[in-house]
Formats: sequence, structure tokens, C-alpha cells
Amino acid sequence: MSELDHLTAAQMREAAEVLRVWAGERQHDAQVAAEVLDQTAEAEAAEAVRRVEVVRAVLLAAADRRESEPKEHGSE
Repeated sequence: MSELDHLTAAQMREAAEVLRVWAGERQHDAQVAAEVLDQTAEAEAAEAVRRVEVVRAVLLAAADRRESEPKEHGSE
């Protein structure tokens, strides 16, 4: 049983939203780094955003699956 199995669909969506906001902030950091020609910081920020977006997509897919599962008595 994975850690995701312990989360409700709503919790997964909330986590995905937090990650979306964080990714937006890091994208801004990458833009600022690009403006000051800090290519290393720009690349690091872009890679961090890419990884977070992958996790966010997994969370949203898991939330969709959780919501489409038959409801058990007493769950969610």
C-alpha cells in the first residue's frame, strides 16, 4: 500500500494545487534568473518545475481514479 492510498481524492487535488502554485513561483524564479543571465539557476529552476509537474500529474490522475472507484460504505 503506497502513501497515496491513504489520501482522499480531495487531499490529492489539494496537494496538486499546492504544487501548481509552487511551480508557478519557481517558473518566476527561472524567468528572473534568465533576465540576469544566470543559466545555472535558470536550468535548476526549470528542472525542479518539470519534476513537480510530473508529481502533480500523478496526483491528479490518482485523484481521478479515486473518484471513479465505487464508493465503499464509510469512505470519503
